[in-house]
Amino acid sequence: MKFDSKRIARDAGSNRPAILGGIPASFLASCTIPGMPRVVLAPPDVGGEAEFKAMALGLKAATDEVKRFATRSNESLNKMEKRLDDVEQRAARRPGSAEGLRELTPGEKLIQSDQFKALADSSSQRGSAKVEVKTVSTMTSAAGSSGALVPPDFRADPVMMPKRRMTIRNLLAPGTTTSNAVSYPRQTVRNLNAAFVAETTKKPASEIDFTLVNAFVRTNAHTMKLSRQILDDAPQLQAVIDSEMRYGLDLTEEQQLLYGDGTGVNYLGIMAQAVPYSPPANFTVPGETAIDRLALGLLQAETALLPATGIVLHPTDWRRILVTKDGQGRYIVGDVFGQNVPMLWGVPVVATLAMTPNNWLVGAFQDGAQIFDRMEAELQIATENVDDFENNLLTVRCERRSAMTVRRPQAFVTGIFP
Repeated sequence: MKFDSKRIARDAGSNRPAILGGIPASFLASCTIPGMPRVVLAPPDVGGEAEFKAMALGLKAATDEVKRFATRSNESLNKMEKRLDDVEQRAARRPGSAEGLRELTPGEKLIQSDQFKALADSSSQRGSAKVEVKTVSTMTSAAGSSGALVPPDFRADPVMMPKRRMTIRNLLAPGTTTSNAVSYPRQTVRNLNAAFVAETTKKPASEIDFTLVNAFVRTNAHTMKLSRQILDDAPQLQAVIDSEMRYGLDLTEEQQLLYGDGTGVNYLGIMAQAVPYSPPANFTVPGETAIDRLALGLLQAETALLPATGIVLHPTDWRRILVTKDGQGRYIVGDVFGQNVPMLWGVPVVATLAMTPNNWLVGAFQDGAQIFDRMEAELQIATENVDDFENNLLTVRCERRSAMTVRRPQAFVTGIFP
């Protein structure tokens, strides 16, 4: 505001207070509002009603100006708030933020558009708002796609292929050796003719004989090529490789324990030495089933004075036995709702994929066969094999040395299901 300085000075020099229309001049002089045009209150040098009217007009003009200033300030604040919201939304979509990796949906683009905001702020809320919707490609890991920005949730533990459960070695008697062969005498002849005789009568003669049996230590081994970098970069793979290489030895050994033919460096397995099934004399079973056949095989082993301690079957044959029903549709083997120990005729049953389907084996495994370990499974890694050093490769070797003997072939009986 601007005031008539001469008038104020004159009033200050007189005895009356400097008052303009009832308002002290000193107060009016201090009423300057920043950013607002100054309003000049210069009433004429007259007193009374004219002076009061002039002062009222000046105050009204000042009040109107203050109102207009407040309105413009509110509009400016609203615009600043909208701009701040827009900046925050853009900052949230900046590269590297979680929101920035997501493409806005068409609905989100419409709501955040200026046209929609203007339509929402209008009093009539009539009109239209549109937004351009571009084709959104699928997020993949291909070049040029935003999917490559999303890191995968990598799990270090590899998913391995299933492994067969090994059973045959556990059936045999364990042993160790420090030589390259296991030799033992096996009795082959027993002709005992003991009898009660009279005095001075020639006593009957008996005969026994033995043959020397040799079971040579065999080497079971295999190798694998690996890059040097794979073990340096993923040391946990060494344990996986160790497990896989040892499993390979076990898998080959189980097959040899049953079906080794004894040629070359192979074991002479149990099936090649077991006694073939022979039906008992004067003993027939009407409508013979697989369960009946196994009962007769157990009888044959028992009559050979070596009662069987185990039955080996293929899993398919064992399940075929388990689902056998009586005439009323009831299962006859075990409790289907219980956790039964696999047994038949009181003898443990071992189901293994190493056994040929439709074949069976019963035997006194501990008394009839034994395995001798010369060297436990060993894993070695070397770089000096052929051109491994030049190619930055590693050669992994896993091997085991052992000998296997079937000391009493008559302890085992094998046959085919009817």
